[in-house]
Amino acid sequence: MKSIHFILYYTNNHPKFTLFNNSCMKHLFILVIMCFSFQTLSAQDKIDQLAEKTCECLKTKNFKNKTKDEIEMELGFCMISEAQKLHIDMNLKDESSMEKFGEKVGLRMATICPESFIKYLSQETKDGSTLMSDYLKEDKTSSSTQKITGTITRFTKDELAYLFVKTSEGREIKLMVLEYFTNADKLIENSKDFINKNATIEFKEVECYLPRIGEFVKLKEMTSLSID
Repeated sequence: MKSIHFILYYTNNHPKFTLFNNSCMKHLFILVIMCFSFQTLSAQDKIDQLAEKTCECLKTKNFKNKTKDEIEMELGFCMISEAQKLHIDMNLKDESSMEKFGEKVGLRMATICPESFIKYLSQETKDGSTLMSDYLKEDKTSSSTQKITGTITRFTKDELAYLFVKTSEGREIKLMVLEYFTNADKLIENSKDFINKNATIEFKEVECYLPRIGEFVKLKEMTSLSID
């Protein structure tokens, strides 16, 4: 005995019925599942698609005799126009959100189309420098050393190692241990000996990618530690 199914739908506010047998229903459900799977896959691949399309867009641009800002603007135009084609929602008014979004796409561009991305960074600007050299100069300037004094309150080891210092104003500062410095080995091996000690610490601000949250964040990296 064959089973018959019906679907109720409306046309111009009038109810209508369509009949399906088991075979038709089976194919209908398969089609719905395929569409759902395609939408999920599409959502996961959109950043990769955007990275690839942005690289292709950059290949069509002429950067000759343009300033660093103008070259970066071309990248922004490519990214935004391709994102709109892929129906990716962006909050253009939120500078912080757009910066993080751009970092994600840039990271994928470096992986998916490294040759195009390196060529973009190697573009000569109007003043004769390149984007890469300008970025390195900016990074060197932004990573100048700063100093704080305070009381060491705790030391933790998770995704990274962090030292927490409480200043005389009562503010707790979180400092990352990334590279070797004097007393770094002692701190890691015998952190309890440093707790409640007054210390002078030098650090620089760096930008790191944290896989746990999937974003770049600015952290304070310790460069020296001395107990007062």
